[in-house]
Amino acid sequence: MASIIRQREHDLRTGPQPQLSKTCQNCSHAKIRCDRTQNLSACDRCHRLGKHCVFRPTKRRYNGTKRDITPPVTPRLENVRASVTSNSTVQSESSRTGVNSSPYSDHEPVRDVIEAGLITFKTAEYLLEIFKTNLTPHFPFVVIAPQVTVEELRHEKPFLLLSVLSASCYEDMPLQRALGSEMKQAISNRVILGGAISFELLQGLLVHLAWSQYHPRPRRYSQYLQLAISIIVDLRLDRPLESRSWKLPTANGSGAERAADGRTKSPAWGRDEQRAVAGCYYLSSTVSLLLQKLNTFPYSPSIEISCTSLSANFEYPTDKHLVHIVRLQHLLENIEEIASGSHDNMGSSNSMTELSLVGFKSELDSFKKNLPFAMNESHMLLIQFHVAELFLCQAAIFDRHSHLISPQWSSSRFDFLCTGLSAATALFGYYLSLHPGTELSFNNSEWIQISFALTVACKLAVTSTEKPVHSQTFALRRSLDMSGILRQLALRTGALVSDRIDAQGDRDVFTNYEQRIKRMEMWFNSHCHSTPTPPPTAHQQERPKRPDLGQHRASSALHMNQSPYPEHPLHWDGVTMPHGSYDFQHDSFLPDATIDDILGDWMTFPAQNT
Repeated sequence: MASIIRQREHDLRTGPQPQLSKTCQNCSHAKIRCDRTQNLSACDRCHRLGKHCVFRPTKRRYNGTKRDITPPVTPRLENVRASVTSNSTVQSESSRTGVNSSPYSDHEPVRDVIEAGLITFKTAEYLLEIFKTNLTPHFPFVVIAPQVTVEELRHEKPFLLLSVLSASCYEDMPLQRALGSEMKQAISNRVILGGAISFELLQGLLVHLAWSQYHPRPRRYSQYLQLAISIIVDLRLDRPLESRSWKLPTANGSGAERAADGRTKSPAWGRDEQRAVAGCYYLSSTVSLLLQKLNTFPYSPSIEISCTSLSANFEYPTDKHLVHIVRLQHLLENIEEIASGSHDNMGSSNSMTELSLVGFKSELDSFKKNLPFAMNESHMLLIQFHVAELFLCQAAIFDRHSHLISPQWSSSRFDFLCTGLSAATALFGYYLSLHPGTELSFNNSEWIQISFALTVACKLAVTSTEKPVHSQTFALRRSLDMSGILRQLALRTGALVSDRIDAQGDRDVFTNYEQRIKRMEMWFNSHCHSTPTPPPTAHQQERPKRPDLGQHRASSALHMNQSPYPEHPLHWDGVTMPHGSYDFQHDSFLPDATIDDILGDWMTFPAQNT
């Protein structure tokens, strides 16, 4: 009997060892891929983090009453097995020597820019702090907790860290462009080549999109935005909570929760997930409205519900702004829906359309009145609100669909003109009062909004010189002082221009912004000089009055039969305005591909009927 026991112990020691799992316990718990590219007992991640790496034995699958039967090995099968074994040996040897026979791996990691020597660890810490304090208030949809360090992000979320560093490095343009190129390579490796989809990738893309004006051309804004939307769809973050399957984990890896009675509950969105979905909506909606493109991520009530929850129990101070940003953006979409004439098939008349636009003005007033905090507490929301006012005035006065509102100066049309002049005065007065350099933190959508506001403000100022309203709007026009604003904006933006160039020989984005403002100033001055305004009386300077609608019709110097253009092209600091370019088409004023199609034909100044 003793000999039998000894024989079985010997068989256990010398017999085949149990097969181990391909994923260690640490990587399995973190729900990430486990790679072993080095000839070590630990995986790459555990070796890098200094963790104890354990591979559990695989569990034997139960196959009913079937017995383990080893089929006979045929000569042909033996040849195939030998070939596979030979290839595996070559690949294993390549891994040990660091040589990869393939031009890229299936899961190429994000290159560590600190280890590569692009930036130092101390610089990375400084840039992360810049992102937390300066950039986050301008895009509060991706928030990094104050206690999170560079080292943690470096090992746990390297793609997000790279995106944050490239966005925050605006003080060193060549370095920022280099980091932007690293971002493009990382996106290509992780998505196109590796096929990786994760919530970290979504957050990194949103940060990259938010400050895309800083990145090297071509910037591929629309393509990256669609990629972010596709990740949301794949992770099912766009669905209301109650419609999500209990079998599906949330994006951060947590599975279905258990209620007190033991039943399975639907997985809830995390706070980071809620912010990310709202941020994707904000980016998509802003671009679609102001650049007149298709909105591929429309508004959903679940987005506002999530933001309401975040605002009610805010984790960070910026959380309480989110629901108001989303509501205001949705209001802009409603204005566009009316202004675009999408209700024509419903039998809406001109008077109904005009009433709708007047109703939107009341909604904006109510929004500002009921805001639970001072609007200047959020730079982002304040800019968005005044742009919404100007967007409404654009729809009411300059809309391309002539059937919406009569070009004659009705009472409501005059009110919209006064509202627009006041909104432009408030917006640019606020912008010029900011500490120099504050706009370096502005996200790309804010720059688009400011460019749109500047366009509409120029058109409103020129329109206010028409005969029926020039006297009544003198005080507002003088308060706005559009010529002075353009001059100050050109000087302020010029101060941001750097004389440095990147590796491709390109200048920074503010060089293009400065040129754009100068071209706007030339357009505005040429039109204002062609429409001289008589000085108003002292009584007319007190407050704007509505025009006498019975005696005058709109008579503009921009009438199609009259040419407001000067006889010779204008020249200023190397910028030439040739004949035929005064129609104020915005794309012809944009040499920069950052916002290459900004505002489409917003710059077109329509001829008024007489």
